[in-house]
Amino acid sequence: MFKRIRIGLLFLILFSPTVIGVTAQSNHSLIWGVSVGDEFTYYMEKKTIDPFVQGYLENMSVPFIDDVEVGQKIIARVTQLESIPDQINTTSSRYIPQANCTLIRANDSHVLIENMSMLMMPVRDWDLLTEMNNYTGMDGWTVIDNLGEWGSKFEQSFVFAIFFVDIYLEMVFEKQNGSLSRLQIRVTVTGTEMVDLIFVKWHPDLTPKYSFNFWPIVIGSIISLVVIIWYIRRRKKHSQQDIVETLTNQDA
Repeated sequence: MFKRIRIGLLFLILFSPTVIGVTAQSNHSLIWGVSVGDEFTYYMEKKTIDPFVQGYLENMSVPFIDDVEVGQKIIARVTQLESIPDQINTTSSRYIPQANCTLIRANDSHVLIENMSMLMMPVRDWDLLTEMNNYTGMDGWTVIDNLGEWGSKFEQSFVFAIFFVDIYLEMVFEKQNGSLSRLQIRVTVTGTEMVDLIFVKWHPDLTPKYSFNFWPIVIGSIISLVVIIWYIRRRKKHSQQDIVETLTNQDA
């Protein structure tokens, strides 16, 4: 009888999860460093955009292209935090838990965009986030990982037709709470800035950075010089014609 009881208990232990619960071990240590309702102030430090590429940036859901100028502040309010499960698929960045924010222009409370998910990251497991974003497996990408910040930058140069193109993208988050620290997008074509955006966490010492675009000034100067030369030559031609007409009238 006791033998049957022992066998019954053995089967109960092995095949009944309700008696002894087995909890799967988490494969990460990610947590949220922010809470719903938290607000962060950002600042448009620099904004240079060639009209030719402005539409492309608008399609990338970067709302401050049209609606925020250099020197203006933006309030990012956390509105939703996705639940972080114990087990995360680590094969792609699309499985990183998302935090949604509403961006508000500080001077007039105008809502720029809702449900923007690029401003907050979960914290603690930075090695896992690096792995999921595959920064080390792509050419041109460099991981930024120091005591206070984590993120990445992308640098690439290439020749397109007769133009030299340089691309720089930097996106850095604070390790303390996972909020965006700075975002920079810069594209130059043969030395001319097509895009240069610097969007940073605000602090009192910030001052606007205005671009000095050399090539349009040079081109404008050349056009002006051509117009002046054309005008001088035209005046000389008319003066010569006036002299000829005057002499002809005198001879007549």
